[in-house]
Amino acid sequence: MNGMDIMNRIPKKRFEETDDLLSFISIYDDDLRFRAYRRLLNAHHAHIRNRVCVEAGCGLGIFAEHMARLGARKVYAVEINAHLCDLARERLRGVGNIEVIHADISDFRPPEYVDVLVHEYYGQLLFDEELYLLERLRFRPGLILPDGGALRCGVTEVAGFDDPVVGPLLLQKLDGVLVSGLLDEGGIPLLRDVARFDAGDKPQEQFVCEIADLPGDLLYFGVEVQHQGHTICRAGRSSNWAFSWTYRSGNRFSVSFPMGERSPEVDFQWI
Repeated sequence: MNGMDIMNRIPKKRFEETDDLLSFISIYDDDLRFRAYRRLLNAHHAHIRNRVCVEAGCGLGIFAEHMARLGARKVYAVEINAHLCDLARERLRGVGNIEVIHADISDFRPPEYVDVLVHEYYGQLLFDEELYLLERLRFRPGLILPDGGALRCGVTEVAGFDDPVVGPLLLQKLDGVLVSGLLDEGGIPLLRDVARFDAGDKPQEQFVCEIADLPGDLLYFGVEVQHQGHTICRAGRSSNWAFSWTYRSGNRFSVSFPMGERSPEVDFQWI
């Protein structure tokens, strides 16, 4: 499914809520990603059965419903977007052990101990969406699923792509600009860690990466979702997670994620 854009002018608050709603629709179209998460939940069914669970940023409540099927005693499905919250309540009507809550997860105070928290807060460049919310929880779950991730990169030659438009001259115009979905990944590997997420650890303010030993004129980035060091799913294989690309004009770069108006932004620089 291609990305969906709002074409007309509407009030800012409604734009933000509707834009988030449309973003979730494209995520739910990614069957490979959701099957990977279901496998992760199934692997931890012993931690879920007869326990209290939370799905943070639940969207339509897909994972909350799956945890209920795995025998969770109680599931809190927490969602800040009012439209998604209404849709989740309608979807999950009649599932007695799921409570849908309209709230920011960083404001949510569960009335009991939470055994498992499930989230899908990974941005296309790892920290550029909502992973920071896990630092602001008002409760400490026994287990966070998934508990890690990495922004990884690689370098390749643009001449290796059979693209009639994207060539070296065009790419040079994109120097310093990260462009999502510019080329078809075609199974090329992610070679080096740029930034890491580990639940419970505060991320660095700036990440620096050296690529002097990697040949090529095209730098690309992709995210891996990990749990206990094992890859659950990654960009380039999941349908709505494309790589981000830029022209390679140096051997060393930095990436940081300063907070913007709605979410963290990405600051990329050659140094």
